[in-house]
Amino acid sequence: MKNIRKSSQMLVSIVAIGMLALTGCSDPEAALSKNSGEESQTRPTAEFNQEAADLLPADVKNKGTLEVATTMGMAPLGYPDQNTGEVVGLNPDLMAQIGEVLGLKVTVKAASMDQIIPGIQAGRYDATASNMAITDDRIKVLDFVQYYFANSSLAQPKGNPKDITADTLCGKSVGLEVGSFQFTEVMPVKSKACEKSGDAPIDGSSQMRV
Repeated sequence: MKNIRKSSQMLVSIVAIGMLALTGCSDPEAALSKNSGEESQTRPTAEFNQEAADLLPADVKNKGTLEVATTMGMAPLGYPDQNTGEVVGLNPDLMAQIGEVLGLKVTVKAASMDQIIPGIQAGRYDATASNMAITDDRIKVLDFVQYYFANSSLAQPKGNPKDITADTLCGKSVGLEVGSFQFTEVMPVKSKACEKSGDAPIDGSSQMRV
């Protein structure tokens, strides 16, 4: 517990410091223009900020690197590049820019949601930048910086031939990402409500790893 708490607190300090410094960076369009041509990049780079780097914890500064876990298959947050297979998207770009601001080398590794917290606890990752909802259980072992807001979506075959909605899932089979907020919080509550009203529970056994 001590190790995971230390890692999560490090994430909070690094992300908060890095984001604060990023607000003072040059205009993104100007940065893109500066990087245009044969050596153009898919995102603007961020400038190193010594004042922000000086605020880093000593162990992070000495290590000089940050191993970050992120979820895959959820564009635009994190998904595989079609040519290289590397993780790209908003989360990797954000962490890369924070690394540039703080003078840290950032390595982003793909992980399923149920692997992230155990991975931080085991020391495989220093932090995570992912679509991880803040729950009562998670906040007991992680500190969070909330940098975007999202919602859940229900997908069904084109045209919705079975007329499925979020309120008509009783007795239906629903594919869920293992370890996700929908898997641990949303569907269990909905399923219990189905049973309480005398309907069949929701079948959430169709687990997905993305």
